[in-house]
Amino acid sequence: MNNSKFPVRPGISWKKGERVEAMDFMNKWYPAKIVDIEEDEQSVMIHFDGWNSRYDEWVPMTSEKLRPRVRYSSRKDKPRHGVCHHNMGVCHQNRGGGV
Repeated sequence: MNNSKFPVRPGISWKKGERVEAMDFMNKWYPAKIVDIEEDEQSVMIHFDGWNSRYDEWVPMTSEKLRPRVRYSSRKDKPRHGVCHHNMGVCHQNRGGGV
């Protein structure tokens, strides 16, 4: 497959299994993945995560219904003002470097 003839969409690689976000028929964004590619038509078959495959749909690569997947982190943010080790009675100010 020659990706150079596909439209350039920052954050999206035109390959099977690529994770994206796609807009459904109710104009809501959902996590999805590319399950097939039609090179001549420059469209991709999108499967919405957790949905029945009957909702899979062909979407043009240039469509506004596709965007890169937003990455969410389950990590908690580091404290901004300092770190306290209460069991040791020690507090350190975070001055942009390590603690």
